[in-house]
Amino acid sequence: MPTITGPNQESNGLTITSAVAHQFTFTVENTGSVVPASMLIFLDGQQVALIDHQAKYITKTFTFTPVGGSPISGVFVDGPVYLVSVTAAPTTGAPTTPGPNSSGVVKNNGGIIKRGGNVPAARKFTVTPVVHANERQVIGSVVVDNNSANKAVNAGVFANNTQRPIARKVTTVLGGVSNTVLRSGAARPELVKSINKLETLRTRRFTTAIRENKYNRVTGRFDVGYPVVGVDNLATDNAANPTRSNPGQMVYKIGGQVPVTSNYKPKTN
Repeated sequence: MPTITGPNQESNGLTITSAVAHQFTFTVENTGSVVPASMLIFLDGQQVALIDHQAKYITKTFTFTPVGGSPISGVFVDGPVYLVSVTAAPTTGAPTTPGPNSSGVVKNNGGIIKRGGNVPAARKFTVTPVVHANERQVIGSVVVDNNSANKAVNAGVFANNTQRPIARKVTTVLGGVSNTVLRSGAARPELVKSINKLETLRTRRFTTAIRENKYNRVTGRFDVGYPVVGVDNLATDNAANPTRSNPGQMVYKIGGQVPVTSNYKPKTN
């Protein structure tokens, strides 16, 4: 069986393009389609070689030997092929621990659990052991005051049995204390703005200035004061100026030709 070696070598119509010393071994096929095909070899998820071959090799076996590695068997394809490095078997005679579902595992359904009492063979380990404080680390909530968190400095009524969710842009009173932080997801709630509004429209009237012969075609400049900037004052942009009594509108269709416009209910909480 011929072997071609990277970075670039050709044999019997096959060409390898890879790093130096990668080896590709195959069996020559003398019959079949000679339509060109290409195979990308990926080793452990990384592309390591390109094999240009012919369609007659598809489904035939090959052996790829990476630099410093063991031979890996594969099958010709027209496209990518994914290989996994061969891991050498351990040479030590140390015993191995059987897996949890293997036949050699002892199923300890009976025995003694610490602080759990005796467990008969007919039962499984379903008892809850009693653990004393001197046998473990006691973990609980502590007051934190560092660069990442600050302890509370203002007292309030503990929030319990709340009838409404505690959430951003919803909660205005938290624990009996007026809340401003949760009114927005921003770090600076006072900088929160509504959507961009359009109430004033400014138009630089180039065409009007050209019609009035205020544009010098020789110098490429307009006369002083031209083009004039026109300012149009539009109606109030209701979408960008919501209020608690009129928070917005929804326009929708329910099967008819004419859209339906409905106001959102006022915010009273």
